[in-house]
Amino acid sequence: MATHGTKYAWNTKTKELVDAEDVARIGNKEPPGTYVCTHDGQHAMHFVLTQSDRYRIDGYFAHTKSCGHGAEGGCGGGGESEQHARCKYLLRKWIGRFRFLLKSCTCNRSQTQEWECGEGSDGVTIEQVFRAGGSRVFFDACLMRNGKPAVALEVWHTHKTGPEKIASTRAAGIALAEFMTTHIIDLEELILKDKHESVFELENTNTEYFTCDACVMHQAALERKYEDQLERERMEREKLDKERLERENERLERDKERHERDTFLGFRVYTARKRKHEEEQREASIGFRGYPTPPHGLTWSDVPH
Repeated sequence: MATHGTKYAWNTKTKELVDAEDVARIGNKEPPGTYVCTHDGQHAMHFVLTQSDRYRIDGYFAHTKSCGHGAEGGCGGGGESEQHARCKYLLRKWIGRFRFLLKSCTCNRSQTQEWECGEGSDGVTIEQVFRAGGSRVFFDACLMRNGKPAVALEVWHTHKTGPEKIASTRAAGIALAEFMTTHIIDLEELILKDKHESVFELENTNTEYFTCDACVMHQAALERKYEDQLERERMEREKLDKERLERENERLERDKERHERDTFLGFRVYTARKRKHEEEQREASIGFRGYPTPPHGLTWSDVPH
């Protein structure tokens, strides 16, 4: 007897996530025990085909009482994990109908961008474990080529992929992309409404950015131009400083010459004045026309001859 229904389950034979609606459409041909719970991969589930018009879906996967779903110690789960599982399934289902930016130079020129749409791939596997960087790494989904993982596809529902996992994955030669659950669900709506087999863009929140050769050369040219400008400015400052020093030296030289000239002229004037003063004193001491001057306070008429 079924106690709980869900849209997705694991197929233990194909090791893939399956949608109950797809099973209902093509018919369930799998024996009992093929499907297990997506939450822990242990509890058995069975497919239920709905035949009443009151159901909005054609089928669902159900737990049985024996699995203990919802009870203490059961597999639990909820809307979040189902939405996460649905997005992983949609990535596999619609591969080839969407593309995403895998790598790009920071300049974002189209010549430097690498887009991925699954062309020539083996398809997408869901919840696989691979070795990357010497350790086991779990991916939500993986785009395969020649039987090997080419691009890890991560679903961002409650938290982003950590930088260590990104680094170890890329170091192992496996590209990594990450998509938000809301974007994946919106993508399916666009695909279902489209009548022209269009390929839609899905935003990769972990695009790998680098610096292309053209940008490296451009940056180097800018740095050389900047260094040349600094050198020109330095030489111009040195030229101005030299001119200013020369003008200062010329001014000092002029001041020196002026001082020496003024000193010489001053000496001549001083000498002339001194000579004149001495002559006046001598004339005063011998009197006018060579006669001596009378004693102080007397005239020549007062002095007896």
